[in-house]
Amino acid sequence: MDMKSIRRANFSNVFTYIFVFILLIGALGYFLCIDDYFIEKELFKDPKEVNPRSSKVESLWNYTTGSNVLSIGISDDGKYIAMGSWDHKLYFFQNSSSTPLWSYDTGSTVPSVSLSSDGSYIAIGNGWPDYSVYLFHKSSSIPIWKYTSGNDYPRVAISGDGNYIAVAGSQTHYVYLFHRSSS
Repeated sequence: MDMKSIRRANFSNVFTYIFVFILLIGALGYFLCIDDYFIEKELFKDPKEVNPRSSKVESLWNYTTGSNVLSIGISDDGKYIAMGSWDHKLYFFQNSSSTPLWSYDTGSTVPSVSLSSDGSYIAIGNGWPDYSVYLFHKSSSIPIWKYTSGNDYPRVAISGDGNYIAVAGSQTHYVYLFHRSSS
């Protein structure tokens, strides 16, 4: 056997290996598809069960802010939604409408929002240049109080009953606790 014959034989063996490899990959894909079909048919026999692959999800409503949404919160019962935006605003909604009940311009970005369990109280932390914490009641866009935290983006959390507001700096080491009746 000469060198050309050996090279041709090795070259054709390489093609054979590649061809077999492609066939195996195709067969594996075929069996995985059959497996998925079987799983869908077997696991979701009850028509009352939701099939996550075929269920249709629809939005109840949508709203477009003036800029990026930075934070969002929802009351435990889902009735109230508050969101903070890069456009310096806090937006407050009832779940039945895409029109805000009210909005408030803080003059700074709003990267942190928290609602009490029933949505009666809303705490927000806002960014540069204000770096403040605000507390609102759901009935008014006028803040109950405002606390200026200094030079850091405050992160807020409010207790379920709305009586306590915890504040932490995102880049500093401070933590504050306020009562709702603070002034």
